[in-house]
Parts: sequence; structure tokens; C-alpha cells
Amino acid sequence: MVAAVSAEKAAKAYMTIVTRYGRHTIYRPSNADTPGGVNRRPVVEAVWHFNHSGLHRIQSHIEKRLLDQYLAGQTNAVYAQEIRDAYAQRMRQLKRLKPPQPSAPPYPRHTKFAEVSIFNSIDGKGLKYHTFHDIGKYTLFPLHEFRTLFPYGFFGDYEKSEFTYTNTFAIMCREEGLRLAAEYSYRTLPYERRLINYKELMHECIKDMKFRKLSEYIKRDDYFKCFYYDFCLDLIDVYREIKFKDPVGRQLLEAASIFDSIVSILVRSLRQRPLKLFLLHREARKKIMKEFLEQLKTEITKEKIVPINMSEILVTLHKVEFNLDYADLKDVLKAEEMPKDLKDGKFKYTLLLEQLQKRCDHLWRPKDTSKFSFTSFKGFNTGALLWGERGRGKSMILAYLGVWAHDNNWASILVPSGDRLVRGFEPLTQHSCGLYMQPQYAHEILRGILQTNKDLFASLPVNMDLYGKFNLAGWHDNDPPPVIPEYDPVRKTWSDHWKTFFSKPQLAALEEAKAKHDLRLAHQLQEPKTLLDIAQFGTSDSAYATVCIAEILEQLYNTDLCNTLIAFDDFNEWMDSSGYKSYQHHFRKERKGRIPPYDLALVRMFMRFDGHLMRNGVKNTATTEKRYFNQVCRPEDINFPKGYAIETSPLALDDFRNMCRYYNMARW
Repeated sequence: MVAAVSAEKAAKAYMTIVTRYGRHTIYRPSNADTPGGVNRRPVVEAVWHFNHSGLHRIQSHIEKRLLDQYLAGQTNAVYAQEIRDAYAQRMRQLKRLKPPQPSAPPYPRHTKFAEVSIFNSIDGKGLKYHTFHDIGKYTLFPLHEFRTLFPYGFFGDYEKSEFTYTNTFAIMCREEGLRLAAEYSYRTLPYERRLINYKELMHECIKDMKFRKLSEYIKRDDYFKCFYYDFCLDLIDVYREIKFKDPVGRQLLEAASIFDSIVSILVRSLRQRPLKLFLLHREARKKIMKEFLEQLKTEITKEKIVPINMSEILVTLHKVEFNLDYADLKDVLKAEEMPKDLKDGKFKYTLLLEQLQKRCDHLWRPKDTSKFSFTSFKGFNTGALLWGERGRGKSMILAYLGVWAHDNNWASILVPSGDRLVRGFEPLTQHSCGLYMQPQYAHEILRGILQTNKDLFASLPVNMDLYGKFNLAGWHDNDPPPVIPEYDPVRKTWSDHWKTFFSKPQLAALEEAKAKHDLRLAHQLQEPKTLLDIAQFGTSDSAYATVCIAEILEQLYNTDLCNTLIAFDDFNEWMDSSGYKSYQHHFRKERKGRIPPYDLALVRMFMRFDGHLMRNGVKNTATTEKRYFNQVCRPEDINFPKGYAIETSPLALDDFRNMCRYYNMARW
């Protein structure tokens, strides 16, 4: 009984608390109150009703309260009444306003994607003007441009898995692609770099040997780029001089990291008082570069190393010495302008390298450039390797760069499928030099190059000093033999021992084929005027397609009339044995009778990461993981130089939303 009374008191106390302010006494109809039940409004409808009926009342109430608080302190009744009348007139004008109407578009819009915010443009234009606000948005192209830009296949699986189903061609702007495009947009041709007058700078340095303004120039992005690219062209000239004479020096300069490190060190040395005069003079600068190279050669010969990165050499080489002679500057400076204490004198200058290595690993650039670039990236003069897990868009970034280069009137050499070169399905023809040609695929690549660059090639003349020096497999006459016989100490035999088993008819057939292979393109096409003539000749006869590609690349590597972008996919597929089998390669057990990719003419033509040796151009590539499960090819796995590899990140959440909206609209 006592328990029942105490429970009744507790219930009354509870009802008193919950009904004190009437919050829980509102009648809510239930399904039992009406025979048909009650259809409750969804939350979205309630929010919409509140925004259109209740919210403006709350706003007007807040405005009136603020107005009353403001006028409460006013002693002038006339002024207060004017304020109230102005507020009332404003409210009447707002009620008469019509809702804003969307403005008419300046050009006809695509009906399917008319008012969608995920597109930067729907006519394929404006890609070269992208900013960081455009990341994650698509550029929609007309369908005919797909076969113009990528006539014989697209990078990756885009064409097979998406374009075939949607019949829509669009490329998303990714952060990695935009950053690389921003890096390459600074590239200028030699005749466009008129910002620096080297003679005037030398005279200024003579007047004031400190000349601190030169140090400020290096910190400016526009001056730094001009200095850097001019120094690169001079080092390329040094490379051309020693290319066929000095194999050790050639090997050093063909390493992108060492080449760019030499240029970076010399550009930063423009701050050094006696050295900057000689670095501003072109011939004296080349002389310094040759001395630098000689000391690097001496060091690697002494240490018996084959370096890929400059840091491997600077472990033991801490300084270099240059023999400077003011007589080298007499063609620019007069005798009375020479420093009195060093006039007609020779002296040695020691440049410390250890400090530069510790600070930035030769990655230093002005802040205006580095803050928009990748972390620890030094490939703005050479190119980049894109790597990462499968499906992150590496191939699409290559396609983005290819379209960007085309829009900027660059020559674009695109090889969409590097895997196809080594898969083993294309017919082979072995050249007498040992390389294997793939004439059909070379013919397709050349037709694609011609279709993409037809207008540009018509304006590029042929340098006859470089023309006609490649055999039909695309190998230069002055280069050492591409395939050198190897000795197997276990089997005690040479790799070309198979020749001893040939019969006389087979040997006669080899000699006959060798006579045909000794032909050069100059024998058939004697005086081409432009690159268009070479490309058209190669497309007319597939037997000459490989050598025509080699001749075009040689011209583009050495031209100052245009920039060039080379892009190819599936780079790591070229680091393993190919799918082609040959009895000539059974002497090595690890090959299992398969031809190594570097013995394929087209692969050897593209696989070197030598964008720094192009006078005006870059080379970009990407790895592939489509044939592997749960495996990622990292740059260190293929011995790739540091500072040139970029790991592609997954799509950001907003970018993924845009991708889903695009696929939904394209009915993928």
C-alpha cells in the first residue's frame, strides 16, 4: 500500500514538471483519431515550408528590433521618422522585385550537359587556362576530336571501359596533371627569352663586383627560368660534342638527375663574386661545364660506381676547381674594364658542393614556383614518372598533358599502349644490327603522330646536318652496336653461337637481308623540306615507318622552333621480358627464350628517360598495374632517379562526386 501511494506521488510530480511550460501538452493526432489515418509530411517539405513562409518573418522581426534599438537613442524625432519611412519604402520595393532570371549563354550550349557545374567547358576549349579552381571538373570535347587527338587508341582502358559505352569524350582536370602543366607552361623558346641581357649584366658586375641585384634576379621566377633554360642549352651543346667521343661523359649527362644537378649548381653559383662573370659569358660557361664534367668522370672512375643520382658522387666529391682566365672575356669586356688585380691573369676557383647537397639536394627553386609545385620535384626541365595504385588516373593525366600540349601548339608524340609493344602479338622483323622491328605498329604510331601534328610539321624545316644517319631500325650510325655478343662462363659459349649452326642457304639469306638493311632514309627521300614530308613518306610504306619515327625524334630533339612533349604509358612493362620468343635468347636461363624489350627498336627509341636532352621539350610516362594483383611498381623498384617520380593520389571526395554525376548523365 505504501509503495502504491509513493508511486502515485512520483507520477504526479513528473506530470507537473513536464507540463509546467505547456511544451508537451500539444495535441498530436494519431492514426487512431481518424479513420483514414494521418499522412505525415517529410522533413524536406517541412524545411522548404519554413524557408518560404516563416524565415522571412523572423528576418523582418529581427530587422525591426534592430531598428528600434538604433532609434531608441535618437533625440531628434524628425530624423527618427525619416529612418522609419526609408525602411518602409525599402520593404515595399523589395516586394515589387522579380526573382533574378538566368542570363543567356554566350554560345550554344550542349543540351545534354547544359546547366551543369561539373564542366569547365563543353566545346573542348580553355584547357590551357585551367586554374586550381578547375580541379575535379571535366572538359567535354566534340566527338570528332577524339580521333584527332588519339587516332589509334587512348591511354589506359578509357576507350574500352568508358568511351565505348558512353560515346562521350571528356577529361577531368586532376591536381597532378594541372601542376605538371603549370610547370611546363614556363618553358619558352630561345628567341622568346629576351628578358636577360648578359652583356649588360657583365658590365654591371665589373662596376660593382658585389652586384647583389643578380642574387635578387635568381630569386625571381621569370629570371631563374631564363637562366636555367639557357644553361641547359649550353650543357646540351657540350653533350653533343662528346656524345660519340667520350662514353663515360655521355653516360653521366644522359642521367637526368646529374644533368639537372650540374645546371642547378651553376645557376646558384651566379651569386659567387668572381665566378659569376664567367658564368654570364657563354663560351666561358661551356668551358666551366667541361671542367666540371671531367672532375665528375675522374671521381666515378676512381670510386668505380655507375651513378644515377648526383648524391652518389658527392658522397666522396666535396668540391670542384675551375681554371678561370680573364682572357676568355676579352670579346665582351675591354682591357680597361678588367679588374686591375686580375687583368690578363689566370686563377683557380674552388666551389664547395657539400653545402649545396645538404641544403636542398639540388632541388632549390624560387618560392613563387616551389609553392605551387610538388614536394621534392626537379623534373620541370625533364619530365615525370606517374606511379601509384591501379585506378588512380595515371593514364588520364597523360592524356590531359597530351591535350594541353596540343592546345599550346607543342609537338606531341604519344604512345598510348607501351604494353602492346612487348605483349608478343605484333609481327616482328629482325634487322641485321640485332634489333627487332615492328613495322605494323610503327606505322600506326607514325600515322597518329602525323594526324595530331600535321599543321605544325608543315612549318618545321628539316635540319639536313642531322638527317639520313639512322638505319631502318632507327639506330644511329655513330652509336656503338646495339646488340653486343655476351659470354656465358657457365656454358662457356657466346650468345651468338647459334650462327655456327646455319646452313649455307640460311647464311646467304642473311647476307641478302643485310644488304637491304644497309639502306638509309636519305636513299629514298633525298631532300625533304619539312617534317611533314618525312611523316607522309613513312605512312606510305610501313617498311620505313620505324626509321621515319627516329628521324622525326632526332629533329624534334634539336629544334628551337617548337616545344615537344613525349608521353607513353606502361613504362614498367618494359623492365621485364617481352612476350616474343626466339631461339637466339635461350642461352640465358632467366630469359626463358624471350626477347628482352630493349632489343625491340621502338622500345629502345622511347624507353630512355632523356627529356633533359631535348633542347625544348619534356618526356612523361606512367606505370601500369593492370596485369598484377595487389602489387604496386615503385620508382626504386625500377631504379628510377630521385625527384622525378610523382605518386598519384586517389580522387578527393568532391572530385569523386563530380565523377559520379558525370557517369550518371553520360549513362555509363
